[in-house]
Amino acid sequence: MLRKVSPRHALRRSPVGNRGEIKMEYVFAGVLAVIILVSLVLAIKYGFGGAEQAEIEAQRYKCDACGELFVPSGPVPDAKQSELGSLAPPPIDCEKCGAKKSAYLTTKCPKCGEYFVRETYRDPMAIFQGRAIKDVCPHCGLDLAEYRAEQIKKARQERENR
Repeated sequence: MLRKVSPRHALRRSPVGNRGEIKMEYVFAGVLAVIILVSLVLAIKYGFGGAEQAEIEAQRYKCDACGELFVPSGPVPDAKQSELGSLAPPPIDCEKCGAKKSAYLTTKCPKCGEYFVRETYRDPMAIFQGRAIKDVCPHCGLDLAEYRAEQIKKARQERENR
């Protein structure tokens, strides 16, 4: 005997198919919802820019000729455009005194906050030639390599303690 189905019932979609299996559209929708939820939770927990997003500021350059610190008014070449083919950003012309290729990109010291030119930017080929150079802040004496190694070690210890 056939069951009479009302028109309202006939149009309603059921997540369960003819044999009791769940339709694939609902499985995909569920998986997608879980992925979106996990992504949202991770973005809120660690921040949208990553855990501890770096302070974004304008790049400052310091001229070796006049000693002035300045923010370039136009576009600056990146390390890929360096004549030396190194990973260090190339020097640019000073906008204060006009000296050619005398201004180097600076780094803000994480300890004292002063800007200085890293030695690896002044002499990028030293590493490839086997000469040891250190990036040390001239104002407070902080060695950047040691500082970063210490920060990585602290981060690993914090992760292990969770």
